[in-house]
Amino acid sequence: LLKGIFHLTYVENRGAAFGMLQNGRVFFIVITLLLLAATIYFAPRIFGKSKVLDFGAVFVLAGAMGNLVDRIFRGFVVDMLDFCLIDFPVFNVADIFVCVGAFLICIYILFFDESSKKKKGTDGNDL
Repeated sequence: LLKGIFHLTYVENRGAAFGMLQNGRVFFIVITLLLLAATIYFAPRIFGKSKVLDFGAVFVLAGAMGNLVDRIFRGFVVDMLDFCLIDFPVFNVADIFVCVGAFLICIYILFFDESSKKKKGTDGNDL
């Protein structure tokens, strides 16, 4: 699409992020299903606390489910977004959702989570 900067490249990723744990299809399917089950179980305690946490959790789930569909029906995840300019591994839209969601959850924990604020004194030092 942009010569030397951004290409669409077809890659069959049989592992996790950046190709780690190659050929772990069953492992990744089981982990994703456990993540989905845990989220459904804990949903009443997770959702509604903060928009940041809500969006983060939904983004992680959406990305995980997108990659899960590929793993179940294709046996691998199709990656296609290739930023050649910075020599970054090829990835897909579901990976973007997982990363953005995880970032939002970290932001929630660091700046919005009331339970972590209660553990600190007013000056920000641990009690």
